[in-house]
Amino acid sequence: MGNNINKDEIKFIYFDVGDVLLHLKKTSSEYISEYLNIDISLYRKVIDNIRKDNRYLWQYRNIKEEEEFFRKIYTLFLKKLGLTYNEEDLNQIIRYELKRDYIANKEDINIIKKLSAKYRLGVLSNAGSSRREHELKIYDLYKYFEVIILSKEVGSRKPNPDIYQYAIEKSSEKPEHILYIDDKEINLEGARKEGIDNLILFSKNKVKSNYIQIQKISDILNILDYTP
Repeated sequence: MGNNINKDEIKFIYFDVGDVLLHLKKTSSEYISEYLNIDISLYRKVIDNIRKDNRYLWQYRNIKEEEEFFRKIYTLFLKKLGLTYNEEDLNQIIRYELKRDYIANKEDINIIKKLSAKYRLGVLSNAGSSRREHELKIYDLYKYFEVIILSKEVGSRKPNPDIYQYAIEKSSEKPEHILYIDDKEINLEGARKEGIDNLILFSKNKVKSNYIQIQKISDILNILDYTP
């Protein structure tokens, strides 16, 4: 299971984003709790209870709907806590959610650029449109990806079968020509079940796994035996 990469067959590479290509400096939860001067454990308890209510699990498929979603969530959140707030407070909280504090390693960006010269590249991420509109624009990262698939936009999320089938279709390649890199084994397993056998687990610290592992993006070059 996931032990071999058929490097000579690879034509298309899908990347997960969070904790693979981009890394959080500080979470939106930390920013918002600090901004409101409340304990982060209280923040998480209240926001989790709100999100468990099915009325607030509706799909948003673009940046406008995503902003409206967070406005509804945090208006309710602030009211539940009995906090006094104004429109600017609400807008700032939404900015923390939509423009998360991600950083990209410049060496990783350079590797992505090199890979794009030989392979077609794509993004397969459980995220909303803010990932396309903000996070992937860090260092103009988005321009290297021919296909960007975000779970909220397509109405399915990893590890559900539909999103992998959609990814295969959008790549215009057979599954055996696709390489997929993710930091979660459950997502790799979902891809494997849909016929994508070239799989890599990204993990900063080596863990026990049946999948080939990399600790940094540049390791991909060695696995593919690719010297730009």
